[in-house]
Amino acid sequence: MKKIFAACLIAFSLTSVTASAQEGEVDPVQSANDALPDASKKVQKKAWLTSIEEGLKKAKAQNKLVLIEFTGSDWCPPCMMMAKKVFSKKAFLEGVKKDFVIVKLDMPNSNADLKKANGELMKKYKVRGVPTVLLFDAEGKEFSRFVASQHRTVKDFLKKLDTAKRRKDMF
Repeated sequence: MKKIFAACLIAFSLTSVTASAQEGEVDPVQSANDALPDASKKVQKKAWLTSIEEGLKKAKAQNKLVLIEFTGSDWCPPCMMMAKKVFSKKAFLEGVKKDFVIVKLDMPNSNADLKKANGELMKKYKVRGVPTVLLFDAEGKEFSRFVASQHRTVKDFLKKLDTAKRRKDMF
């Protein structure tokens, strides 16, 4: 009986600590990420292409890889978080540009035609949810995919890209 009580007490304590961390305590890693400067809207708009074909053409010409982000910019909370915390940051855009051409395929509720067109691309590439990132070589061969919101800081996201790039030719 004492062991059961002790286990329950530990479980309750862990739940309380987790809840308090979620309610108001500051995550130092996330705070550091929030402190990173945003790129200007003009720089962000110029950095992100909106066509896979255009991205592949540019990647081939520049001998780079292609990062494609499927997003729902005006209705998907994880997508909006990634846009604010990672994809809009100057450090991300500078870090990604040396190896990748970046393409954003948005499915906004505010634009039915764009949502439908990019929704068809989601089906074509068997993307089941957003925010999803696909990585292609310049020839259009996919070599990795992952849920973007698993990497919530610029540092973690760039590290994930570096790891995927190194593993690209292993298989």
